[in-house]
Amino acid sequence: MARLRSSRAAVVFGDTEVVVDIPAAEFGAWALELSLLEEGAVVDARIAADGAAFVFSLGPPATVRFSAELHGTTFVIALPREQCAYLRSVLLRAHRDDFAPVDHVHVEGALGGRSFDLTLTFAAHAAAMPGEEASKQILGDRRD
Repeated sequence: MARLRSSRAAVVFGDTEVVVDIPAAEFGAWALELSLLEEGAVVDARIAADGAAFVFSLGPPATVRFSAELHGTTFVIALPREQCAYLRSVLLRAHRDDFAPVDHVHVEGALGGRSFDLTLTFAAHAAAMPGEEASKQILGDRRD
């Protein structure tokens, strides 16, 4: 029997993108589903949200972008292992900290042979960092 996790995420489908806004209370649940998928404990991860359903699976090795099919309101996504691991790590950090490290995660893919993107947004996220502060953290304080 296929598992189906219910989510309160808001979903918006566009011509070239689907945007999923994941509530902070569900970071851990989404991370768990992707972890089970990545570890091979499930064949696919199924999440129902906002009248839509997402069926995530792992795509073939050596793929860079996800491939997707849309069947009515069911979005079937074959994620490359690297994209799955990236999404899972962002969601695990968000679950740990009670806020995401970024306001969104954008992954590129294809739907029906054309470019199509999946964007996960997070209302609870870290504050944006000014450019000067980012430079200090990346380069260190290099006063001569």
